[in-house]
Amino acid sequence: MRKSIAISATVAFCLVIGGGIVLYLSYRAPAPPAQAYVPGLGETTQVVVYENGSAAVHAQSARDAYAGLGYLHAQEHAWTMNLRQRTARGNLSAWLGEELLVLDRLTKRLRFDSMSKAAYAALSPEDRDILDAYVHGVNAALGQRRPAQLHEFLLLRSVPDLWEPWFPLAIERLFAWLAAELPHPDSLRNAPTTLRALHEENRLLKEWLHLHGFDRSMAWAITDSLGTHLAQRHVYGASALPLFQEVTMTYPEETAMGATWIGTPFMPAGHTSTRSWAVLPASTVSLHPATDDDPAPTFEYEKWTIAEGQEVVMRFRRDQGAFSLAPDSLLSAADFPRDMHETRDPAKTVPFLKWPGWESVSDAAAWFGLLSGSDAPFVLQDGDGLVVSGNDSVYITGTPLFVSGHAGVTATSNNPWSAMAAKRLAERATSEPGSMENPAGIRDLQSTWAANITPRLIDTISPDGADKHPALVANALTYLRNWEYTFDKASIPATIMDTWASLYFDSTGMWPAVWPDSTASGRSGPREHDIERRIMERTVTHLAEKFGMNQERWRWEDAQPHRYYFPVWSAGDLYVEKTENAAATRYAPILIPGSGHVTTLQYGTSLSDREPPSPARWEAWISTSARGALRYRTRRFSVNRPFGRYLVSKGAPVFAFLRADMLQEEREQPVRYVTTLFPE
Repeated sequence: MRKSIAISATVAFCLVIGGGIVLYLSYRAPAPPAQAYVPGLGETTQVVVYENGSAAVHAQSARDAYAGLGYLHAQEHAWTMNLRQRTARGNLSAWLGEELLVLDRLTKRLRFDSMSKAAYAALSPEDRDILDAYVHGVNAALGQRRPAQLHEFLLLRSVPDLWEPWFPLAIERLFAWLAAELPHPDSLRNAPTTLRALHEENRLLKEWLHLHGFDRSMAWAITDSLGTHLAQRHVYGASALPLFQEVTMTYPEETAMGATWIGTPFMPAGHTSTRSWAVLPASTVSLHPATDDDPAPTFEYEKWTIAEGQEVVMRFRRDQGAFSLAPDSLLSAADFPRDMHETRDPAKTVPFLKWPGWESVSDAAAWFGLLSGSDAPFVLQDGDGLVVSGNDSVYITGTPLFVSGHAGVTATSNNPWSAMAAKRLAERATSEPGSMENPAGIRDLQSTWAANITPRLIDTISPDGADKHPALVANALTYLRNWEYTFDKASIPATIMDTWASLYFDSTGMWPAVWPDSTASGRSGPREHDIERRIMERTVTHLAEKFGMNQERWRWEDAQPHRYYFPVWSAGDLYVEKTENAAATRYAPILIPGSGHVTTLQYGTSLSDREPPSPARWEAWISTSARGALRYRTRRFSVNRPFGRYLVSKGAPVFAFLRADMLQEEREQPVRYVTTLFPE
């Protein structure tokens, strides 16, 4: 009897647990509604979302198109938008707890919220009206049942916030700050300790969102017998959450297609009837010494309640249009001195940072002007990139760090490694015929950098082909001799060469010869040759310790895998509690076999790139011979569907299309849902 009861109890327990697992895996948020109502909408607007994640908005005016775009963003990316706007507003600790006070402390000092409000008030009535329409669309979607029932909100027992009109400008500021390069304290004499602390806090901010590496982005244009091809790659860190939403917006005055930043109505990659463009993210921060003639500082105070119910107060120094490197104070409200507002800071001459984001400015006019045909200047972003006009003329915009123009190729970037990719472009333009499948070379894995360095290295280590070396070194040289200088998944010499170059830099503080900046080593002599030989021995020793003695295991896909992270659940020490639940497996980092390199047109991570790996990228090209189609590719991780993370493709993402001809697009792409928006 007892045995029967035990068996029955076990079966019942297994059924309950199994049913719970099935329910957890099969749960899906409600389907998007077939119709919705948007305040301020002028005419009926249609939002079409395709199975591949791209979308189309059909409207009767530009304003209504932006309202549809806001609805689309919130319907598809409510969690991503909520995370990023709370980060920008310094509202994380009130949402998720005191562990995130370090990030709120930074973003409140950076004044994203107050300066975004001021920038919104300073917009022209026309630009403010478009922003209002976008936010009306956002709130129409967020006010529905579906967003609050997304997995991430349910797991965190949270709901999405309704938006205020200035929220997109806070995200705009956040992106501009993340794309800026701070002066590094190691490069400055007598750098203040607060600058080093700011670097560490900024590193934590990037790690929290996994958004970084924007300077690896690149744009190039190639003119050949097939026309002019504008290509671009936007690198944005290691986030598994998308940065872009691909969309075609159609209204009587224009058809615009491109990639919009999620959470903003801005399109950094796009095409209209009059132009195609690529705007690379970059913003300028500069360090300035203070003087005794500077005005006396003023102070700001922030008071808020964190998720645990405790009130905290922050006091920090504020300088007009600048960021003071004076220390701040963060205390509980109970411990905060009542007379602190009368305290005078004796350090009037602390250095300060200048950045356009501390002025009441926005690039809204420049972004909207790209679609409308005007040419308003960028002020928050640097506006670096390329524009191809309707008559095939190519224009460089902004002041990018790297510009190359020869052999029918124009390339821009803010990373010196891009010089090597540009050389490969020039080689392709002069020696290889164009192909409509890949005219801009986005899928090219060959490295001019490796092709220049490797033969010289082999000659240095083994003059006259003599291989009097340990077996591992001799085998490594054999691999290098037979290498075609491509960073494909299976390449073993790619791993050897990249590791050698990284160890060379660690040993000498310089890069090997054939490097595009002044830190390159052009020295040659017995001592230098001996250094290179010893570094090769260290290279094979290091790889043997990491991957084993069998060199067939030193494949590039394993040496430099691409890791993608889900914010909140992959936040390291910043936010531990929420990672210790059932969602930890679902939102664990996703590993994709590595391919590409910082020196190839198909970008990939590398030890030679001294920054954190940034595999996440969005790539596209459009040709003047086929203006009605923009090809793009990026990765999407649909982990919230049953067994979604196990169905992620490990191969290269395939190209998808945005088309100006909506009827053709709807014939080619399966439609996931259609929502018709009506005026409220």
